[in-house]
Amino acid sequence: MTIEETELQPDGTLTAIAVLEGTPLPPPAEAELHVPSFVQHAAKVCIEALTADSSGVACLQLKQTPTRIVPGSTLYAAECGLREH
Repeated sequence: MTIEETELQPDGTLTAIAVLEGTPLPPPAEAELHVPSFVQHAAKVCIEALTADSSGVACLQLKQTPTRIVPGSTLYAAECGLREH
């Protein structure tokens, strides 16, 4: 999922609009956050809720988010990073 917009909620969760490629993760799910143009390890986030339509636009509720989620950041299923290739 590639994040296009974000909005921090009063309860500390983050609402994000993203473009979904592939199969959506069933929430709650752990995901890896990759932030463009920052050299850092992927951060773990929790997808609390996810809805997507047939166009691939998804609305996410994230918790345990780092503060540097910017448009262009991507989310991958955490299990992808845990696999041995």
